[in-house]
Amino acid sequence: MSTLETRLRRLKAWYHPALPQAATCIMASSHENAADQIAQQIAVGAHREGWPLLVITSPGFQDRRL
Repeated sequence: MSTLETRLRRLKAWYHPALPQAATCIMASSHENAADQIAQQIAVGAHREGWPLLVITSPGFQDRRL
């Protein structure tokens, strides 16, 4: 691979990031519930491996205190 090809590949990677600009956010009352929600998001294509994922678990979500 030439130096020019290497530079071009780096520029393409710089201007076309692989990750989306937003993260998938999961709010669940337990770890088990969070795992189920993540599986659902993957199944419908809303989340893919390598994308940012924010998981918030708290019993308050079940009691609607948060």
